[in-house]
Amino acid sequence: MTYDVIALTAAMPDLPSLMAALMATGEDLRVDTPEAGGAIRLYTPGDEPILTIDAPIYLQVPGEARRLLGEAAMTEPMWWIEIRAVERDSARAYARTLGTALARRLGGHAVTPGESQP
Repeated sequence: MTYDVIALTAAMPDLPSLMAALMATGEDLRVDTPEAGGAIRLYTPGDEPILTIDAPIYLQVPGEARRLLGEAAMTEPMWWIEIRAVERDSARAYARTLGTALARRLGGHAVTPGESQP
């Protein structure tokens, strides 16, 4: 089972924003990107997988994010960036930090489905 954090952002994620968010998450993590694109994986210094960042999805359908996440969702259009952490406390903290860093840089907020949202 994974622990998910979703960054909902007003701006499209770009390489500088992603790199800054990754640096805010932890300089000790190793980043692996598949050649064909898609999900980005982060590993601990011991080479254990800890996070997966899915390719961003552009949501245009009115009410779609609110339907999926509840009242914490923003108004569309927005970018949906899903971050999945392995079942480990440190992974959860990394996922929350990464989601929050992306949301701050790109305008928006991070939510954790199933947890109370501010």
